[in-house]
Amino acid sequence: MLTNFDIISLVNIILRKNISGGSFDQSDYETAINASSLRLFKRKLGLPEEYQQGTAIAQQGVGVSKQIDTELSVFFRKVYKTQVAGTIDLTTENPAYIAYFIPDPLTARGFDEVTAGELSDRLLNAITLPTLSDPIVCRQQGEKFDVYPSGILGANIGYYKYPTPAVIRWTRNETTLKPEYDTVNSVEMEWSDISKIDIAYLVLRDAGMSIERRDIEQYANELVKTGK
Repeated sequence: MLTNFDIISLVNIILRKNISGGSFDQSDYETAINASSLRLFKRKLGLPEEYQQGTAIAQQGVGVSKQIDTELSVFFRKVYKTQVAGTIDLTTENPAYIAYFIPDPLTARGFDEVTAGELSDRLLNAITLPTLSDPIVCRQQGEKFDVYPSGILGANIGYYKYPTPAVIRWTRNETTLKPEYDTVNSVEMEWSDISKIDIAYLVLRDAGMSIERRDIEQYANELVKTGK
């Protein structure tokens, strides 16, 4: 399993072989890696120009291919949330992308998502009034959702959480006095090795490197074999 330090080593190896690329200070790596991680995450959820963060009931995004679903599976969570005073609160979950929002009790149709402007029309019209067989959900604010009718007990929700940010810490070797990667106090990313290579690729591209991803993969394979 590649670590944050392996990504740093991989980037450094390639930068040293091509002086046209920009350089990173130790303090820059955490920012660069996390920015690339988040960019990769959004890209795999759906095209950045099409994906809208915070969409309550996602219609598009993941599901394009089994490969993407597999790569994102480490971020997928399932939770049951009880409605309190007619509201389901996902604030503590901080979802990046909601895959499904299933009412309890279960209905054949599931929730209809309505806008705040549409809500009053639904509630005041006897024909469109929400029922247990035709429930609705409306984003109230942030990650809070009002559900109707009052008989809805809660919802089963599947969502993709944001990647846990990498934390990169250094310690000083008591003998050489050189900085070393602190494995105890650093936090590794959840991504697979394949995706970590993608992150290294994005970091290098941001550094001004013109390089193919397959070339980075070759360097990564050599790094795993030899440790350098």
